[in-house]
Amino acid sequence: RDRRDQPFDPRVPLSRAVSNVICSLVFGHRFDHKDARFDRLMELLNQYTRTSAGAQALNFYPVLRHVPPFRQRMTEVVTCTEEIRSFVVKVIEEHRETFDPNNIRDVIDGFLLEEHQGNRVLSALPEDNIINVIK
Repeated sequence: RDRRDQPFDPRVPLSRAVSNVICSLVFGHRFDHKDARFDRLMELLNQYTRTSAGAQALNFYPVLRHVPPFRQRMTEVVTCTEEIRSFVVKVIEEHRETFDPNNIRDVIDGFLLEEHQGNRVLSALPEDNIINVIK
Protein backbone atom coordinates (compact mmCIF):
# COMPACT_ATOMS: atom_id res chain seq x y z
CA ARG A 1 0.00 0.00 0.00
CA ASP A 2 1.07 3.55 -0.59
CA ARG A 3 1.69 5.17 2.78
CA ARG A 4 3.66 8.11 1.54
CA ASP A 5 4.00 10.79 4.21
CA GLN A 6 1.74 8.85 6.59
CA PRO A 7 2.88 7.23 9.83
CA PHE A 8 2.11 3.53 10.19
CA ASP A 9 2.74 0.65 12.55
CA PRO A 10 5.42 -1.58 10.97
CA ARG A 11 4.62 -4.59 13.19
CA VAL A 12 1.95 -6.03 10.90
CA PRO A 13 3.90 -5.93 7.61
CA LEU A 14 7.08 -7.09 9.36
CA SER A 15 5.40 -10.02 11.10
CA ARG A 16 3.72 -11.03 7.83
CA ALA A 17 7.06 -10.86 6.00
CA VAL A 18 8.85 -12.95 8.65
CA SER A 19 5.98 -15.45 8.73
CA ASN A 20 6.12 -15.73 4.97
CA VAL A 21 9.85 -16.54 5.07
CA ILE A 22 9.17 -19.25 7.66
CA CYS A 23 6.30 -20.59 5.55
CA SER A 24 8.57 -20.77 2.51
CA LEU A 25 11.05 -22.89 4.49
CA VAL A 26 8.48 -25.15 6.09
CA PHE A 27 5.73 -25.33 3.46
CA GLY A 28 7.84 -24.83 0.34
CA HIS A 29 6.12 -21.74 -0.98
CA ARG A 30 5.45 -18.22 0.08
CA PHE A 31 1.94 -16.89 0.27
CA ASP A 32 0.69 -13.83 -1.53
CA HIS A 33 -0.04 -11.15 1.06
CA LYS A 34 -3.67 -11.13 -0.08
CA ASP A 35 -4.05 -14.93 0.20
CA ALA A 36 -7.09 -15.77 2.36
CA ARG A 37 -5.40 -18.88 3.84
CA PHE A 38 -2.35 -16.83 4.83
CA ASP A 39 -4.59 -14.14 6.34
CA ARG A 40 -6.40 -16.79 8.39
CA LEU A 41 -3.12 -18.38 9.50
CA MET A 42 -1.84 -14.97 10.62
CA GLU A 43 -5.07 -14.30 12.52
CA LEU A 44 -4.80 -17.66 14.27
CA LEU A 45 -1.15 -17.15 15.18
CA ASN A 46 -1.87 -13.67 16.55
CA GLN A 47 -4.87 -14.91 18.53
CA TYR A 48 -2.86 -17.85 19.86
CA THR A 49 -0.05 -15.54 20.97
CA ARG A 50 -2.48 -13.18 22.72
CA THR A 51 -4.48 -15.86 24.51
CA SER A 52 -1.81 -18.42 25.35
CA ALA A 53 0.11 -16.01 27.57
CA GLY A 54 -2.92 -15.65 29.82
CA ALA A 55 -3.52 -19.39 29.84
CA GLN A 56 -0.01 -20.24 31.06
CA ALA A 57 -1.16 -20.12 34.68
CA LEU A 58 -3.14 -23.29 33.94
CA ASN A 59 0.13 -25.20 33.63
CA PHE A 60 0.90 -24.46 37.26
CA TYR A 61 -2.61 -24.31 38.70
CA PRO A 62 -4.85 -26.68 36.69
CA VAL A 63 -7.77 -26.01 39.02
CA LEU A 64 -8.01 -22.54 37.41
CA ARG A 65 -9.53 -24.16 34.30
CA HIS A 66 -12.83 -24.05 36.21
CA VAL A 67 -12.61 -20.27 36.68
CA PRO A 68 -14.52 -18.58 33.82
CA PRO A 69 -11.83 -16.18 32.50
CA PHE A 70 -9.22 -18.96 32.43
CA ARG A 71 -11.69 -21.46 30.96
CA GLN A 72 -12.46 -19.02 28.15
CA ARG A 73 -8.76 -18.51 27.40
CA MET A 74 -8.14 -22.24 27.48
CA THR A 75 -11.00 -22.77 25.03
CA GLU A 76 -9.58 -20.10 22.70
CA VAL A 77 -6.09 -21.63 22.84
CA VAL A 78 -7.47 -25.10 22.10
CA THR A 79 -9.58 -23.78 19.22
CA CYS A 80 -6.60 -21.93 17.70
CA THR A 81 -4.36 -24.95 18.13
CA GLU A 82 -6.87 -27.25 16.45
CA GLU A 83 -7.33 -24.91 13.49
CA ILE A 84 -3.56 -24.43 13.07
CA ARG A 85 -3.14 -28.21 13.27
CA SER A 86 -5.81 -28.66 10.61
CA PHE A 87 -3.98 -26.20 8.35
CA VAL A 88 -0.67 -28.07 8.80
CA VAL A 89 -2.34 -31.46 8.21
CA LYS A 90 -3.77 -30.19 4.89
CA VAL A 91 -0.34 -28.96 3.81
CA ILE A 92 1.24 -32.31 4.75
CA GLU A 93 -1.45 -34.14 2.75
CA GLU A 94 -0.75 -31.91 -0.25
CA HIS A 95 2.97 -32.70 0.12
CA ARG A 96 2.31 -36.44 0.32
CA GLU A 97 0.40 -36.26 -2.98
CA THR A 98 3.21 -34.42 -4.78
CA PHE A 99 6.21 -35.93 -2.98
CA ASP A 100 9.27 -36.61 -5.13
CA PRO A 101 12.25 -38.12 -3.27
CA ASN A 102 14.57 -36.53 -5.86
CA ASN A 103 13.23 -33.03 -5.27
CA ILE A 104 13.13 -32.03 -1.59
CA ARG A 105 11.37 -28.68 -1.47
CA ASP A 106 11.14 -27.94 2.25
CA VAL A 107 11.09 -29.24 5.82
CA ILE A 108 7.95 -31.30 5.26
CA ASP A 109 9.55 -33.07 2.29
CA GLY A 110 12.58 -33.74 4.49
CA PHE A 111 10.34 -35.57 6.96
CA LEU A 112 8.60 -37.41 4.13
CA LEU A 113 11.96 -38.45 2.65
CA GLU A 114 13.08 -39.89 5.98
CA GLU A 115 9.75 -41.71 6.23
CA HIS A 116 10.10 -42.93 2.61
CA GLN A 117 13.61 -44.24 3.31
CA GLY A 118 12.33 -46.14 6.33
CA ASN A 119 14.23 -44.14 8.93
CA ARG A 120 13.07 -45.90 12.07
CA VAL A 121 13.58 -42.88 14.29
CA LEU A 122 11.23 -40.65 12.32
CA SER A 123 8.86 -43.31 11.05
CA ALA A 124 8.37 -44.49 14.64
CA LEU A 125 7.17 -41.01 15.60
CA PRO A 126 3.45 -40.55 15.60
CA GLU A 127 2.33 -38.12 12.93
CA ASP A 128 1.21 -35.76 15.69
CA ASN A 129 4.87 -35.28 16.66
CA ILE A 130 5.75 -34.31 13.10
CA ILE A 131 2.81 -31.91 13.01
CA ASN A 132 3.93 -30.37 16.32
CA VAL A 133 7.44 -29.85 14.98
CA ILE A 134 6.05 -27.99 11.96
CA LYS A 135 3.44 -25.92 13.74
